[in-house]
Amino acid sequence: MEFDSQQNTEPVEYTWDSQDSGFQESQQSQQQPEYWGRLYPMRSSLRKIDLVNNSVKVGVARFKKIDDHLEVGADVVLERSDLPTNTFLKCSRVHFEIRRVEVRVLGVHTTQVRIFDRSTNGTYINGHCMKRWSDALKWRVLKTNDVIGFPDGKSVPNYDAFIFIDPLVSISSQIPYSIRKKYQVTVRLGAGTFGEVSLVFDKENGKPCAMKTILKDTFVNNRMLNSLQKKLVNELDILQSVKHPNVIQLVDVLDCKKEHFLVLEYMEGKDLEHRLERARQNNEQLEEKLSKLYFYQILQGVQYLHRQGIIHRDLKPANILLASDQKETILKITDFGLSKVLSPATMMKTLCGTKMFLAPEVIEGAGSYEYTEQVDVWSMGVILYLCLSGVEPFYTDTGNVDELIREAVFDLDSTDWNNTSEDAKAVINRMLTKDPNERIRVREIYQMLWLQDEEMIEKANELYSVLDSSNSSSSTMTVDSTFSCSVEEDSLAGFPSPPSKKRRTL
Repeated sequence: MEFDSQQNTEPVEYTWDSQDSGFQESQQSQQQPEYWGRLYPMRSSLRKIDLVNNSVKVGVARFKKIDDHLEVGADVVLERSDLPTNTFLKCSRVHFEIRRVEVRVLGVHTTQVRIFDRSTNGTYINGHCMKRWSDALKWRVLKTNDVIGFPDGKSVPNYDAFIFIDPLVSISSQIPYSIRKKYQVTVRLGAGTFGEVSLVFDKENGKPCAMKTILKDTFVNNRMLNSLQKKLVNELDILQSVKHPNVIQLVDVLDCKKEHFLVLEYMEGKDLEHRLERARQNNEQLEEKLSKLYFYQILQGVQYLHRQGIIHRDLKPANILLASDQKETILKITDFGLSKVLSPATMMKTLCGTKMFLAPEVIEGAGSYEYTEQVDVWSMGVILYLCLSGVEPFYTDTGNVDELIREAVFDLDSTDWNNTSEDAKAVINRMLTKDPNERIRVREIYQMLWLQDEEMIEKANELYSVLDSSNSSSSTMTVDSTFSCSVEEDSLAGFPSPPSKKRRTL
């Protein structure tokens, strides 16, 4: 397998395209792509695969010795480092094959893309195993945005690996051309306060990203647009300068006629809320050791943001993203800073966020005065409480949550806390202190006995080093008739700390 490496050193730039329209696309040259299909990777360990031949086989072995001769196996070979061990061991020499075939539909000749399951343990399409279908149907039509997965065997039976894209299938014209030109927009990941979040892929390097759409009608009136536009550019410039392994990276910003598009790094492991919900469904709770590893990373990210003058103010499990499905993984804080950009009032005087995670001074003040970074300390305390016990600290059947929060009334003596150390409870008590002036500060949390854990810190540093090395390269695979591949190396910066800025409350 031969590779041609080329460093990508172009800086990320803003694209301000306020007059974006479909007319621009009609003026572009309609060149056919060199490939008829592409598999975009949903995992950072995988690479995009350009489908050039009419048949491409994907598996874990190029050749297999049968008697005295070698039988050709996969055209695209996945290595052990590409997949989790449990998944790799369940993959076949040729796991699946993708073919482009000519068919006749209503008397008209056309092409059709089909996927054939060649495996022992099954190929998954959109979460459904092909092996469970009728034996007479060994293939199915492959359509744009279909997700191809391998067997996993854990609580989740399949491991989503690739999304298939047919480049000749037009994307909705509602998506501006400046977006379609640079990114392959695929499935919807969810919806936020200001718009949808979609999974997109950089067409140049194949990297998955999460694209957040912010509708401009979120602004109160058109009169405010000009001043807020300048404010948006300024604030997003600050957010884009943020670089830390526990803070989500804003990689691109595009401004179109009706929306702002923010492109963020994609996290494969979903969010902490999903992780806690999965444990709850299994009648489990996170081990204290794992909760400590998670909390330490959240603390690292919050401390970094505070040093840059950024107060999050909406910390909650849904805003803590996980890098992978593994238990021990990197956590990153997201959704910081946008409220100030989009609100007509200053962020720190706006009552928002999920009530369960709001500090007493926020509930009490109802937006009448400015809050300090101590509101983030309180929210982290609630998150830690959830991780260690699996239950919310201020839950009540009467619905009077506000009163419980204002008085900082919570329980650390129920059976939910039987397996939790007193040192961990001491951290929660210091963080969930009613008076923000008496509440422990971020820098002091590190001095608590519970966090004096060399083994945990060593594990966190190990995760950071793995993240740093994985960010140093990714590749693009193109299959041709000789099975050779060309690779483009994409180098990302590590995690340098920007110089301290004057305190800002975003």
